[in-house]
Amino acid sequence: MLMGVLLIAACGQGATGDGDETTTESEAEQTEQEVANSENTDQSEGSDRASNGDSHSMDKEEAANVLGEYEEAFNNVINNKNDQGKQNEYETKDGLQQHFENFMTAEWATNIIDIYFEEKDDGLYVKAIDGPTFLQQDQEYSFTNHEDGTATVTQNRDNELTGNVEMKYELQEVDGNWVVHDVSSQETSDESNQSEENENTDENNNDSSNAENDAPAMSKDRAQTVLEEYEEAFKKVINYTDENGKQKEYTTKEGLEEHFRHFMSAHWAAHIVDTYFEERDDGLYVKETDGPIFLQEDQEFSYANNKGTNVIVTQERDNQLTGNVEMQYVLMVNNGRWIVHDVTRN
Repeated sequence: MLMGVLLIAACGQGATGDGDETTTESEAEQTEQEVANSENTDQSEGSDRASNGDSHSMDKEEAANVLGEYEEAFNNVINNKNDQGKQNEYETKDGLQQHFENFMTAEWATNIIDIYFEEKDDGLYVKAIDGPTFLQQDQEYSFTNHEDGTATVTQNRDNELTGNVEMKYELQEVDGNWVVHDVSSQETSDESNQSEENENTDENNNDSSNAENDAPAMSKDRAQTVLEEYEEAFKKVINYTDENGKQKEYTTKEGLEEHFRHFMSAHWAAHIVDTYFEERDDGLYVKETDGPIFLQEDQEFSYANNKGTNVIVTQERDNQLTGNVEMQYVLMVNNGRWIVHDVTRN
């Protein structure tokens, strides 16, 4: 009888133990399901953050890709035009603006469009001017991430039109997409400012800087270089014509003025274009007239630096048409670059 009671008790304990194991397994399965649900929730929230444009860090390679896409987007639009420069796909600046905002901020897209495109009655046209300076992918460049979430790519370029310049490309994230926010250039120079003692004793090395315009150092040799670039720019355009005197690259005065402003003030560029070029129905032509009187580099000339205001180069010339004349070339700073502001003769 006692053995029967003990056996029943043992069986009861065994049944209770089996029940505990079943409960534990059920709780474990529930816990695993909760963890899985939590992970799915985290992944969903992460996906939502990405779609909402949360910022992510930029690296040097990605920055180069962004600038490559920016260049490609611009060139694709520029090249998609007919013989008259009319854009084949976009009819208005607003339409092109929407496209460019995939690669640039709204502000920079507006700037690019205003510089390189113009609306006419029958559509959108590409201006006949030199394009932007893009990142040279096969040349060295530096990359900087900023605390405010922007990034900067810097590259030194030796550009035929602007000389030796430091290019800065500012990148910004918009709705989770990195785009170009701004592009700027600053002329670089190997010339260094002389001390005040040397400034007072050596006119040829009388360097000064225009603090207001962040001007590069100026000297007599530098002034000669500026005037040589001015002459070269004019002659390149004059010589790039067909047998009838039609300009091969620029079709309007406006386009040529934009180009000349790399080397001259706006008013002097307008004067040069009006004096030596004329627009016709089929393009821009060179007038049959004598050209400007340029600095004769192998002859003596004087140099006066007006301490950050302007520089005046004076040279006596014996011109076959005008006789003996005194030429004065006034140089000033525009956007950190020395250019020809005015030319007079007496």
